[in-house]
Amino acid sequence: MDQIRTSAVENWSRTLGLAVPFSVAVAYASGCAALGCSYRVFRSEGLTRHEAVHAIGMVLAEQIYDVLKDQGAVTSDPNTPYLARVRQLTAEQWRQSGEAGGEPQ
Repeated sequence: MDQIRTSAVENWSRTLGLAVPFSVAVAYASGCAALGCSYRVFRSEGLTRHEAVHAIGMVLAEQIYDVLKDQGAVTSDPNTPYLARVRQLTAEQWRQSGEAGGEPQ
C-alpha cells in the first residue's frame, strides 16, 4: 500500500511540476502585465528564463496551497495577493528559498 501512495504522490508531483510552469508561461504570453514586469525584473537580477518562470511558479504553487488549505473560504480574488507576492519576490529571495536547485544558503 505504501508503494501505491508513493507512486500516486510522485505522479501528482510530476503533473504539478509541469502544470505550474506551463500556467506561468500561458499567463505571461497572454499579456499579464504584472507577471511580465516581474519576469523582466528577475531577468535583470540575473535569473535565466527558466529560473524566472520557476520563481513565479513557486509563488503560484504557494498561492494554490493557501487557497486549498482554506478549503474554498476565499472571499476575494486570489489573484490580488498572488500578484502582490510575485512583485515582492526578488531573485535573491528565490535563490535563498532552496527552490533554485540547491541547498538554501
